[in-house]
Amino acid sequence: MKTGKILPKAIKNLFSKPATSEYPAKKDAIFDDYRGLIAYNAEACIGCMSCKRDCPTGAIDIEKVGDKQYKATLRIDRCVFCGQCVESCPRDDALWYTSEFELAGLTKDAMKIDVLSDR
Repeated sequence: MKTGKILPKAIKNLFSKPATSEYPAKKDAIFDDYRGLIAYNAEACIGCMSCKRDCPTGAIDIEKVGDKQYKATLRIDRCVFCGQCVESCPRDDALWYTSEFELAGLTKDAMKIDVLSDR
């Protein structure tokens, strides 16, 4: 490889802005309609299980554990963030997406969230 072609590019790149971001030191802005981690409000859930039924990957499991008492299990490792569960839910305040996107975990148990509703 000749240095005649690469030397001008190297000098130009020394004085230009980097192409990469400074993540995680500086976090970029998140869009309003970003689909991150699923949030679940146990008090607003009516137990219709439409989110469980319509989830294409089976990432949500809702089971009845008592009289008007529900337990929801959210499996983040199965979720494809398609938004079907949020669209299927008849309650606007029971399921929604947050802007959280740092969801790494070392085990499958770390990727499972259990939430209990005690209405």
